[in-house]
Amino acid sequence: IIEIKKKNYTPKIELRNNSETFYLEQDEIVYIHGNKYDSDIHLKNGTVKKVIMTPQKLWFEIRSFPAFFAISTSTIVNIHHIECISFMHVVMPDKHKYHIKLNYIKPLKRKVRCYESV
Repeated sequence: IIEIKKKNYTPKIELRNNSETFYLEQDEIVYIHGNKYDSDIHLKNGTVKKVIMTPQKLWFEIRSFPAFFAISTSTIVNIHHIECISFMHVVMPDKHKYHIKLNYIKPLKRKVRCYESV
């Protein structure tokens, strides 16, 4: 029974704000966008959770999850949810466009291609 549970185990990301602690699977997070004070976590179900943590600090918490890619100092995207990668922009399912640093375009496309080939 213990071995079966380990095989079905999906790691969760623990996040907190002033009023709650919540646990999310990597696929539930579409993208994270923030500023130097806090971040908005945009979820697959359409809701947005605010956390009092900068995107840079969040990146250090979630960078071990393979689906995430930091496209700038203020935005982290889940490669499973990218709608389109155009020149210097990433378009997400809610049609928000986020600027991507020029030197990040090739590594992001490579990571997306690797995911698509699996």
